[in-house]
Amino acid sequence: MDSPFNMPQARALTGEAHKRFTIVAALLSMIDPVRGEPTVHSLDRHPHDSTRKQEQLQKKFLDSFALWASQARWVYSEKIEDLFCPEGEELPVWINHIYKLGRYYVATKIMLKLATKQPDLFTAIHVEAVEAPEPHAFSLKNDKTALKTVLQRLMKTDDPSLMTKLGQLWVTEDPEARFHKACQLQLIVHAEMQLLTLYDHHLEFTPRLLFMGTSEKACFLCHRFMSQHPLTMSMSASHQKLYPSWMPAPCSASAVRKQHKVLLWELSRHLEQTAARDLETRLGIRRPNNPDSTAGPSMPTTESITSGQWSEYLASTAGSSLRTTESTSSGRWTKDLPIHMRV
Repeated sequence: MDSPFNMPQARALTGEAHKRFTIVAALLSMIDPVRGEPTVHSLDRHPHDSTRKQEQLQKKFLDSFALWASQARWVYSEKIEDLFCPEGEELPVWINHIYKLGRYYVATKIMLKLATKQPDLFTAIHVEAVEAPEPHAFSLKNDKTALKTVLQRLMKTDDPSLMTKLGQLWVTEDPEARFHKACQLQLIVHAEMQLLTLYDHHLEFTPRLLFMGTSEKACFLCHRFMSQHPLTMSMSASHQKLYPSWMPAPCSASAVRKQHKVLLWELSRHLEQTAARDLETRLGIRRPNNPDSTAGPSMPTTESITSGQWSEYLASTAGSSLRTTESTSSGRWTKDLPIHMRV
């Protein structure tokens, strides 16, 4: 029997409305891929950012000996950054890797501790695989004036100087060709969208706790789409980056399809308004790049909760959502895989 989590009859949301959305998303990404301040996860907080830093550090290492990576992230970070970034420069990549190992150490320790105290919580979990939708190829084909067309629609005028400014920003004498190439995309359905669509088609699977835990922070478009969705499901964190290869999940039920079309149209209108504003006031100004991933809950959050409280919490939130990502060395998602868990 086929799993209800797979929808073989589902159809992707394509057509002119989707094409218009993808084009403006590509343009906005080329102007500035970071669309705002990230939602800060507790494990990403620098220990010196808070006035209660000493209390936080004590709680983090209470009754434990951390690995060197974890010590580097939470104890020696100030000394490390004074040594390698004395003028406030961006951290070297290798230091960020050490910090990331420290976060994973903390998350793993918490999970093992919980499993040791409450093994029944893990043996009772039922996991079902969700088949990821196939990527969808997108291109402008023979449209050689797509950039000019979208600029005229957004700005409601034909201003040649704007094309010149974009050429300077993208370091090219032919911004139209540069934009055409950037719109050659393999569109991917992110795991958040797969889970959200699953709940739209199967209301019985909707978790009582409307929260989606993510190891990799949600992107700008997933965050925006979900914030407008009737479920108003929240997520653990968002890095606020815009990926032009994003697409909504395929739908099989006509009512769900209609609802998602409306949400996509509203999202497209928001992107167009944002792009017009950026073209007029922010061209050439870019926000700092934000890390994509995080390693899970912080030690203070979990250490203060007893194992009995965890049992009650997980029992009351059966069906909560998680997501995981498969990646390759070639870049972004090959497949984005959601996990639906039932306790």
